Amino acid sequence: MASTSPDRVLLDTCVISAFVNEEMAPAEAVAFRGLLARQAGGCLTMLASTVSLEEIQNIPLAYQSSHLHEYSAMVKIVGVSSTASDNRDNPTLMTLLPDENDARLLAQCQKEGVRVFLTLDRKTILNRASQIEAACGVMPQKPSVYFSSTLKSA
Repeated sequence: MASTSPDRVLLDTCVISAFVNEEMAPAEAVAFRGLLARQAGGCLTMLASTVSLEEIQNIPLAYQSSHLHEYSAMVKIVGVSSTASDNRDNPTLMTLLPDENDARLLAQCQKEGVRVFLTLDRKTILNRASQIEAACGVMPQKPSVYFSSTLKSA
């Protein structure tokens, strides 16, 4: 039986930033626009974290407005602990990932029961996708991969 509730995915800050700055590869941009359309149609809920808000607030003021506009369009979930030493949600993620905020975002997915984390970060997240999934049950994916999978299951 198909679920009537929309799928939920958490966006990495780099996805928001790449979309705002029009820096996505064409396939990723097409897929992300498709995901925005699915959200508008009630088939998907894209979540943004307060961790992303913290990161956006650290970019130069001149660029914050457009980032905050996209951030504000997403459903918010409150971020997990603000420091690695305080984060007991999943200490394995803190040792697996070199960036503390990446670990916080993925721990947040786990805590909230979000199974997919959309990212463009090949260097520190996508290349560790299977290890991350084993550690917390969350699958990091590029927007194009997730979008393609939603089309197949629709």
